[in-house]
Amino acid sequence: MSREELDRLWRDPRCWSPIGIHRCPADPRVIVPKRARWAGWTLNFARPAVWPVLLGSLLLAAGPTVLVIMSGRATPLGATLTTLGSVTLLVALSAWEASGSRFTR
Repeated sequence: MSREELDRLWRDPRCWSPIGIHRCPADPRVIVPKRARWAGWTLNFARPAVWPVLLGSLLLAAGPTVLVIMSGRATPLGATLTTLGSVTLLVALSAWEASGSRFTR
C-alpha cells in the first residue's frame, strides 16, 4: 500500500467517529495518527490485533514500574526513571507503527 493510499484512508471521514475513534478495515495499521496529528496516535479498532496491542501497551507502560515497586527496592527516582523509560519506548513504537513505513512500497 502506498503512502498516498494510507493518507487517503486516513482522511476519509467515514473512518472516524465523532469522538475521534478510528475504524477503517482497509487500513493495515493498528496504530494511526489522530485527526490532529500533533495530538499523538489512536488505535484502528477495525483491526483484530487492536486488543492485544492495547493490552500490551498497558503492560509495557505500567508493568516495569509495578515490578520495580513490588521488588521492594524501589526508590522514588528509580520508579520515575523506570516509568519514563517504559513510556518512551511505547511512544517510539507507536510512532513507528503509525508511520506506516512497514506497509508502504
